[in-house]
Amino acid sequence: MEFAIAEKQTAIIDLGGGDTILRTIAGEMPGFDAMIEDAGMAVVMFYLAGPHPEDLTPAATLGALGFKPRARAFVLNEGMALAGQSRDQAFGRVTSSNVYRDETADGALTLWMPRLHAAEAVEARTASFVAARDGQTEPPLGVFNRSRVGHWLKAMDEQFAGVKSWMP
Repeated sequence: MEFAIAEKQTAIIDLGGGDTILRTIAGEMPGFDAMIEDAGMAVVMFYLAGPHPEDLTPAATLGALGFKPRARAFVLNEGMALAGQSRDQAFGRVTSSNVYRDETADGALTLWMPRLHAAEAVEARTASFVAARDGQTEPPLGVFNRSRVGHWLKAMDEQFAGVKSWMP
């Protein structure tokens, strides 16, 4: 992060579940997100969540430490919901939780990651979604799964269109 700030470079940092480094930094340096923004950089936070309220624990913990970048969003992954459930059924406990309501009232956005029915086939090929869509995997996906991936990519573009400026 220091290098990215000093060199005015974009850095994408993926903190997997259970990683505590961001929580440690936020606890040691209250307001560090504002310091980065004051230096002319943007802090962007995407909280990925499934249909379980405990998926919002990182947002609650960081928010309690004062870490609230202006550019932040919940990405609610419909692929984690039980098949056949509507968004409201699957994510009702998440969207009615105090954490979610407080964060969205304070500016956090909500983005939906649609279910990708071909996800397992793409993952098995260790390929990018674009390569899977374009039949450039070994072995290539069948026509139906390529179509599913294409529709999913289009839906993802539509969902993330409003935050496109947040990403490199």
